[in-house]
Amino acid sequence: MRRSLMAAAGVLVLTLLAAGPAAGQQQAAGTGLLGRYFDNPDFGDVVTERLDPTIAFDWGRGIPDGIPLTGKGDTFGVVWTGYVQPEFTEEYTFTTSSDDGVRLRIDGEVVLRNLTEHAQTEDSGSVTLEAGRLHEIQLDYFDVGGEAIIFLAWESASQPRQLVPTERLYPPDTPLTAPTPVATPAPPPPPGPPDLAVVASGVSGATQAGSPLLFTATVVNQGQSPTPPGVPVSVQFLSGPGELAAAEHAGPIQPGEVVNLTSTTAWTAQEGEFQVTAEVDEVDRVDEVDEANNSVPQNLVIAPAAVPAVAAAARDPAEPIQAAILGLLVLGVGLLLANLLLIWRRRRAAAAAPPAPASGRARDGTTTVLPHAEPVEVVPPRRRPRT
Repeated sequence: MRRSLMAAAGVLVLTLLAAGPAAGQQQAAGTGLLGRYFDNPDFGDVVTERLDPTIAFDWGRGIPDGIPLTGKGDTFGVVWTGYVQPEFTEEYTFTTSSDDGVRLRIDGEVVLRNLTEHAQTEDSGSVTLEAGRLHEIQLDYFDVGGEAIIFLAWESASQPRQLVPTERLYPPDTPLTAPTPVATPAPPPPPGPPDLAVVASGVSGATQAGSPLLFTATVVNQGQSPTPPGVPVSVQFLSGPGELAAAEHAGPIQPGEVVNLTSTTAWTAQEGEFQVTAEVDEVDRVDEVDEANNSVPQNLVIAPAAVPAVAAAARDPAEPIQAAILGLLVLGVGLLLANLLLIWRRRRAAAAAPPAPASGRARDGTTTVLPHAEPVEVVPPRRRPRT
């Protein structure tokens, strides 16, 4: 009879014994449950008490070893009391394998019960336990003859089936301490609003009067949230009360994102010195943490416009007449110089020619013929007769 019962329950017993403690199980400090042994199954007279490390007994047809029972054969009862400490906060299933009757209470609540005379049988019941807490446990068992077997195991979603280990069982005189509260992490605070800051500004183009200038600005989101979707981020470039130009970014700016913006229209530079302030979200479209960092000023000096060389001289309306007169003067001087040069050449040529023979009349009225010259008659002038 005993052999057949043990064969039927052998799989359970071997499984419980072989399972051992669950992998990764936290270290506990239990030493077992207090067992009170009675001389009859009605739990009437206590014979003795002892600390049992686990509930895993197969006494066969006899009585517990070392227990001086005086009743009839193997008719006796045992009540184990103390505390059980789970590792996880979840539902646990307790299973007994017993011959004969058994009843299990956790925190005063009956979890399983089978107070009948029966062969080795499995009974189970479930209860939710809190990790680290000492839960009160009481296991009642009796035997009225035949085989005397009792095993206690447990299992949960995080723990495979195993004998309730010694380190998870505590005697009833264990000082009760408040369970260590499981710290529930506080939900992270909601992210703060965005924080737009202008970190740099500049210009693109020649800084001379009349030149087209584009303004640039670097904007960074120093906050914890992006700017709202669908809300453009704009930068105004201001000088005094007036706006010189503006730039705009359409998409959201993520936390930590850096955006470079350039004005969409050019400003025609004017001569002088200006203080240009690049200011982001000047129209307050975005709710920000700090608006003190929304602007950056810069000094801008515009040089006079470059004057072309042709246009530097002023044009006189009488300039054409003056040019004509000057031309005539130059022409006259040229002609005069040409005539003078011609006269000089003629005189030089005459000076270089041989002298021609000359003739003349002597004072006495005779004709004198010069050598190499034709005789010339010299006629004296007529004198008017005196009247």
